[in-house]
Amino acid sequence: MTSWLDDSIQHIDPAQWTLRVGPTTFDLTALHDLPHERFTAVLDCTSGWYTEQQWDGVRLSVLLAAAGVPRNGWRTVEARSATGYSRWFGAATLTNVWLVTGIAGRPLSYGHGFPARIVAPGRRGFWWVKWVTSIQPSARPPWAQPVFPLT
Repeated sequence: MTSWLDDSIQHIDPAQWTLRVGPTTFDLTALHDLPHERFTAVLDCTSGWYTEQQWDGVRLSVLLAAAGVPRNGWRTVEARSATGYSRWFGAATLTNVWLVTGIAGRPLSYGHGFPARIVAPGRRGFWWVKWVTSIQPSARPPWAQPVFPLT
C-alpha cells in the first residue's frame, strides 16, 4: 500500500486516463455521461482543518450498476489510486460514497485528485482516495483494514 501521506500530486492525462469498475472500463467521457449529482460535503482532514464544498459526482452504487457488477458475492469495493493507495468501502455504504469529477462547479484540480476522486461524507480525509483508477468488488470484509492507514 502506498502511503496517503507521501503521495505526490499526480498529473494524469485525461485523454489517457481510464477507470476500471468490475469488468468494465470507463474513459472520462463515459464517466461524465453517468448520472451525476451536486451535493455538499465536509472534507475533514486529519491535520486539523476542514472545508465544506459542493462536489459533482456519481454514487458508487450507481457506478457499479452502470458497470454491470452484480450485487451478490462481494462485501466491499476497493477504491485504488494511481499511486497504489486504496481503501475498502462496505457494500451497504455505497449509496453515500461518490466518485467525483468536480468541485464548486469546476473540474477537480490535480491537487484535488483530477480526474476523479472518492468523496465519503462523514469519514476523515484519508478515506477520500484521490486519482482513482480502479473500483473493484471484493469478498474482503470492510473491517479487515486498519481504521487509520498505516505508513
